[in-house]
Amino acid sequence: MSSWAINMIIDGKKIRDQIKEELKKSFGALGDSVSLGIVLVGEDPASEKFVSLKQRFGEDIGVDVWLKILPETASTERVIHSIENLETDGVVVQLPLPEHIDEVAVLASIPKEKDVDVLNGGEFDAPVSGAVFEILNSCEVELSGKSIVVVGEGKLVGLPVIDSLKKRGLDFTAVSIETPEEEKLNLIKEADVIISGAGDPHFIKEDMIKKRVVIIDAGTSEKAGKLEGDVDPACVNKASLITPVPGGVGPVTVAILFKNLLKACSK
Repeated sequence: MSSWAINMIIDGKKIRDQIKEELKKSFGALGDSVSLGIVLVGEDPASEKFVSLKQRFGEDIGVDVWLKILPETASTERVIHSIENLETDGVVVQLPLPEHIDEVAVLASIPKEKDVDVLNGGEFDAPVSGAVFEILNSCEVELSGKSIVVVGEGKLVGLPVIDSLKKRGLDFTAVSIETPEEEKLNLIKEADVIISGAGDPHFIKEDMIKKRVVIIDAGTSEKAGKLEGDVDPACVNKASLITPVPGGVGPVTVAILFKNLLKACSK
């Protein structure tokens, strides 16, 4: 690991802005207009916020972001039809979808070459896992030979991170809700690097981690109207570096999605 000072809180917005400047130059050099299509079903404040972040980022780097809003009552067939009719370079379906919609069928309809959010097994790094490794690389965190624990095995954070760790040939342990509590606590306690995406507000406490641990908190959930991470803020007292929620992994995730869009255009 690099020799940064202990208690370092990562500024995800700073990393995002560095990527943004690079992308602005790259998209400008393409010469052609580039577009991203987003399908949003229903009215969910959190989803609307995430969509607005993508729209703003796209505007800043010269990418047209087209938003298709469908009512909460839209059928699976209507959602798929909307995806198939998007004449854009990249396609995103904003999750979650209403319960009555067949999510598997909807995501399977996203063309793989346009699947910049990697929801249909696209050709790119999933934005969240890409953001995790972008942060680790920017902080010069050496992962080889370290005890890495992934908390949570959900499809939006845990599974993509696990897949990326496998691709990089790194050893790790994944824990989930099915992992016996004592075993889970012991693994977290001994970890050199914790990547968490459980969506359980502040469940990782200061007394559950060892000194100088690296913590990447990619777990988000709402609590009393506030966005919270998996990690109690007091963990900064023992961690070498830690990503806050909000302002850590989230901003970088948006940047990685547009990095994927650039790759899609380049192909």
